[in-house]
Amino acid sequence: MEPTPTPTAALYGTRIEGRLAEDREGVLRKQLRAELARARRSIDAQLRAPQTPKAFARLTAMRELCLAGTRTVDKVWRRLAAQRA
Repeated sequence: MEPTPTPTAALYGTRIEGRLAEDREGVLRKQLRAELARARRSIDAQLRAPQTPKAFARLTAMRELCLAGTRTVDKVWRRLAAQRA
């Protein structure tokens, strides 16, 4: 269940960006990073098993998306933290 949007969250382009803007202690950031890491580990386990070329390509792309998501969360959170400072 999504939390109720706050006035601060409404100032940003996406709901997640607004939530990260309010995440002064980095709790949401850590939670998102953990979820992405779990997904990446699951994908890594699947990649260790034999896969069709199509499945391998899909899993590889999904793994890259998890890594990109992690980088994006970190970048947005740091940018917003710098604005708060």
